[in-house]
Amino acid sequence: MPRRRPRPRAFAPEILEARRLLAYVPGPVFAIDQATAGDQSGARTAVDLRGRVIVAWEAGDGSGRGVYARRFESGGAPLGDAFRLNDATAGDQVSPRIAVDRSGAIVVAWWSDSQLDFRRYDRDGTPIGGVQALPGTEGFSPRFELAGVDADGFLIYAEGFQFRWYTLDGTLESARTLDPTSEGWTAVESTAPDRVKWSNLAFYATVTWTDVRARQEGATTVYDVQIMQASIHARELSGGAPSVVATESGLADADLANGLNPWILTDSGAKFIAWRDRASFGPVIRLKEPAYPDWPVQEFGDATDGTPTTIAPGLFPNAFMVHFVRPGEAGPDASYYRLWTTYHFKQTHTYWVPYGSPTPTPDVPPGSFDSLSIIATSGSDFWFLHRSPAGELLAQRYYADEIASKIGFVAYTPDVGESDGEAVVWLHRGGDLSQPATIAYAAVEDRYQTFYRVGLAGYDFTPVTGEVVFEPGRSEASFVVPILDDDVPDGDKTVRLLIGAPGTSPDGWTTYNLLKILDKDDPARRDLAFFDYGAAGLWTWNQVEGWRKINDVDPVQVLATSDREAFVDFGAAGLWRWDALRSWVKLNDLAPEHMADGVDSTSSSPSIPRHSLFLDYGPQGLWSWSELRGWAKLNDADPVRMIADEQALFLDFGPAGLWAWQETNRYTFISPDVPQAMTSLDGRLYLDYGPAGLWRWQAGAPNWIKINGADPEAMAVGADGLFVDYGPYGLWRWDATNGMAPLSGDDPSTLAVAQGGLFAAFARGGLRLWTPAGGWAPLNDVAPAAIATSPNVDDAILDYGPAGLWRWSPASGWRKINDVSPRAVARM
Repeated sequence: MPRRRPRPRAFAPEILEARRLLAYVPGPVFAIDQATAGDQSGARTAVDLRGRVIVAWEAGDGSGRGVYARRFESGGAPLGDAFRLNDATAGDQVSPRIAVDRSGAIVVAWWSDSQLDFRRYDRDGTPIGGVQALPGTEGFSPRFELAGVDADGFLIYAEGFQFRWYTLDGTLESARTLDPTSEGWTAVESTAPDRVKWSNLAFYATVTWTDVRARQEGATTVYDVQIMQASIHARELSGGAPSVVATESGLADADLANGLNPWILTDSGAKFIAWRDRASFGPVIRLKEPAYPDWPVQEFGDATDGTPTTIAPGLFPNAFMVHFVRPGEAGPDASYYRLWTTYHFKQTHTYWVPYGSPTPTPDVPPGSFDSLSIIATSGSDFWFLHRSPAGELLAQRYYADEIASKIGFVAYTPDVGESDGEAVVWLHRGGDLSQPATIAYAAVEDRYQTFYRVGLAGYDFTPVTGEVVFEPGRSEASFVVPILDDDVPDGDKTVRLLIGAPGTSPDGWTTYNLLKILDKDDPARRDLAFFDYGAAGLWTWNQVEGWRKINDVDPVQVLATSDREAFVDFGAAGLWRWDALRSWVKLNDLAPEHMADGVDSTSSSPSIPRHSLFLDYGPQGLWSWSELRGWAKLNDADPVRMIADEQALFLDFGPAGLWAWQETNRYTFISPDVPQAMTSLDGRLYLDYGPAGLWRWQAGAPNWIKINGADPEAMAVGADGLFVDYGPYGLWRWDATNGMAPLSGDDPSTLAVAQGGLFAAFARGGLRLWTPAGGWAPLNDVAPAAIATSPNVDDAILDYGPAGLWRWSPASGWRKINDVSPRAVARM
């Protein structure tokens, strides 16, 4: 018998995460379904991201056995009556298995006449099609599992280490039988329900089993056991190399060695293998985290704790809930549950230690212990589900009594399409549900968003405020946000959802969630170029929408951003901003000398806007403007020139030297010497110091790198490196890993970086495209007068003077887009 590992109970007060101990209150026991009571067995459950529970079971259907299901709110209120899954009643339909995807859509499979059937339901419980047989399951036994489902399909695991991947319409796409054998060992398949598990947030499913080997110790036969696991790609069914999780040696009982029946638990993304075992004092549950093979096996159960019946992930990260039975005791203390959490011992391994006091479970009768399961629903709520000795499925909700009623957003708010018309936003209530409860809500512009575009009130959605009332006994309530279709390819955007105390201002509410609105418009429309045609006005063009005149006035300068907008200097008419949704907005009566756009700091303070416009107003100094925060003066000095990227603004202040500006660090002095030319990408500044060579500067060590001692004539930087024109010495490419390497011996006249490559014009060689994978490709024998590209797309707009304006793309080649050449082109 393996030596029992002592648990360091003295360490319990030193749990790293300080949490207030939660006292739990049991709610009333309720029946899953009265109509089939007395004949219910084989229950399985699934919980969606809203906390709703779907229970499936088998019971008599008038002609043998049938399979049934019922949906519940997390608080236990039924969402309709129970319904039978199988249409045909001849013979037996048994072993229902159930899974839900992120949207709440349901897949149920069961055994029927030596094969598996399945059917689907949407998140509201409405059937999607009828019952279908699953091909490739003929001859399967009822001992199978529905390992998981996602938006593409579902995974079936059957006895004999068989895997099947199906699309949602039941098409068999891949099948595999895993070979679990290890030389000298006998593979023993687990019969535990969770012996295989797949989260649709991961690519791989995991299966666990035991390897058993008999050997002689003198005249006695003993058994060695290996707890095994294998991970297999859920769709392709590739991988699956077995690995050892834990070992036990010298077991004297063959039944024990062959009956450990391991299963899989997941907690906060971590994976654990559990199995039932026996120590000198009685049954135990052992637990091991495969990711840390050197950490000890945890053991639950001893002479004091009693016998563990089941274990489940706890109500907060790094916690488990264990239910125990005290043998020989009767009354309310005969069984109880207790939380366990982690204690990190000298950062070398983790012990699981008791957390809080045992909580009696007097409503779970002794005859139900073998069927007991713990179901975490939403927030800190959970259920006990068991089959009574009379054959009735019963559930009981437990909730924390920390407050009378706790209201928040459900764990998952589905995205909404901009043409859907409305978004239904669900709220969840925990705690005591016996009384009604009211919460106020608001949907407003998300002025803290930095990754997606801000959903605009009146354009993308209609702002709403109001109150939601939770009826007694109900744990769910909802409100509706009207969604507007702007018919503009402006990308996905978000709306900020807030809840707070009725009668108070939303400005002070701190409980929020984000609603994502998905743009339905053709992504090709999003790439928009701006053309200055002088007296003929300002125009836009892309390959879907064609030409569009947006202003009759001749602009002085145009700056386009990746948000499909333009900042336009109209000289005496001032500074304006344009986008296709709101058209023109005047920002200032004064026009700047220069403009730069950048500083997209998505990883720092949430108050930083996605785009900041930097403006050189000469004697009036350096300013910034953003839609979220308006105008801010950054410096009284007049910069000679400036450039910006997504990390920093770089400023040449002439005699005052070269500086960097960032929202978080403000000003950083770079050098008293100013360069002849500079360009930047991702906070790295490349500087042409003429006879002093080519340099790179970045914040942090090392600040400076000398790239080359030669004097470049021109340079351009992109994701594929720094491209340097050394005139008669040709075109070169540099990156920090490979250093400087020649690309061409010819002297380019124009360089333009696009997504995935470099466009270069050569007086003796025309237009060429260089890509890392394919090298140089000739595009035209004639060099254009100008090239306009964007790092966000792989095409180029080319000005051929009297020959007109052209576009070239890898997908469609050449296209003439105008007979007249513009004065300037600005691209996103």
